[in-house]
Amino acid sequence: LLGTLDKPFDVAPESRVNVRPSIGIVIFREECKTFEDVMKFADLAMYQNKSDRRENFRFYDKALQDEFEKTNELAKGLKVACELEQFYVEYQPVLDRNNSVFAYEALSRWEHPELGRVMPDKFIPFSESNGSIKDVSATIFKQIFKNPQLFKMRSSITPYQVMINVSGIHLMDA
Repeated sequence: LLGTLDKPFDVAPESRVNVRPSIGIVIFREECKTFEDVMKFADLAMYQNKSDRRENFRFYDKALQDEFEKTNELAKGLKVACELEQFYVEYQPVLDRNNSVFAYEALSRWEHPELGRVMPDKFIPFSESNGSIKDVSATIFKQIFKNPQLFKMRSSITPYQVMINVSGIHLMDA
């Protein structure tokens, strides 16, 4: 199959197409109870193969299913975190050369009910890749701008600055 698909073919005069297949392979075992199971597992292997293009095919295995479930839990968790406002913000002082505070950096955190504290290096890249970054950011921005702690900090330094990290996705969205 790979040998056949690997050869370029013509779709019209002067139009040649090269195909690079991604194939998910399932070996029938006890977890394959229905046709839908076989298709689901083959899809899972195929999509994993698409994201890791070292090979043209990928076998389904239990580790792949476990990783999918973990990723799916994180995606569902982010949605719930936005709805229940589980994100919170810590303010880190930013110092000048004289070690005087001239600003605060708003740092987002996620307090997951089962996973505990999830740091932004885990949930921000994931939310960017799965398309939920705008909802996550909106929830975090809401936490920043409605936080009464900001007004207390404001009186301690002049001029008052808060630094907020934003995703490159926001910068590219006019």
